[in-house]
Amino acid sequence: WSDRNAPAPTLTITNPENGHAHLLYALETSIRTAPDGKMKPLRYAAAVENALRRKLGADTGYSGLICKNPNHSHWKIAADYGLGRN
Repeated sequence: WSDRNAPAPTLTITNPENGHAHLLYALETSIRTAPDGKMKPLRYAAAVENALRRKLGADTGYSGLICKNPNHSHWKIAADYGLGRN
């Protein structure tokens, strides 16, 4: 992320064997995704997600429904505690 001038993720979960990682970004304001959620915030969040995906050169086929478990000891974890870097 840093070499692509992208924002620091809140949590980085890396596979120590191949270096592949999931980058997780926390939101300061939640976005309701239930059927009664507002479309404008959902569209904005989708646009931000797509822009980050392009900027990072991330997997365009990733659905976002699953990720590496940060509580499992196999993965290498880096957390950003509001410092803008990890």
